[in-house]
Amino acid sequence: MGRVKRSADGTPAHIIYKREAIVDDFCGLDNTITSEELLEDEAGIHEDVFVVGQRLAREDELVVELAIFVDELLWQHFNSKYGGSAWSKLQQYSLTMLNNIQIMYRQPSAVPKLTFRVVRYEVFKSQPSAMAPHLHSHGHAQMYLDRFCKYQRSLGIRDWDHALLLTGYDIHRGSGSRSISGIARLDGMCDSWNT
Repeated sequence: MGRVKRSADGTPAHIIYKREAIVDDFCGLDNTITSEELLEDEAGIHEDVFVVGQRLAREDELVVELAIFVDELLWQHFNSKYGGSAWSKLQQYSLTMLNNIQIMYRQPSAVPKLTFRVVRYEVFKSQPSAMAPHLHSHGHAQMYLDRFCKYQRSLGIRDWDHALLLTGYDIHRGSGSRSISGIARLDGMCDSWNT
């Protein structure tokens, strides 16, 4: 068992590692990682990433500004189920999901605290042509994510740190595969193309 790094006051330290992104690698979707490869990656982490006595200048809170987009298919689902109250029900659904994420990042031992703030909320009552169903095989995970990243990047003014797409598609890897519940690039937050 490895040892746990602790801060000066004895509490467990939260450590962020920076690793090189592998261009052809995508969240394990297109490849399988063996336990040996994981051990090799772990061996690449050197002790010099730990700086004793150095603290963030501001430990209290960091804010991640989000843009939340809802695709046409999810809008249609809520509209057919809730009719006139579809908009408020969809907004409630989105905020409930975000509150669950917020709880995960506000743990007492986490320093700094992360707060998520929605700066853009957009529901596609009509799907943008750049994200038309035939362009992503009606919910192919990789293709739909690529289309969405390209679309949100093309909007011009981007006043958010990270964008989320909530979809009504049963996203998949290809025909006959319906085992994916969500997809994201692991290094997305640090890459303006993917965020």
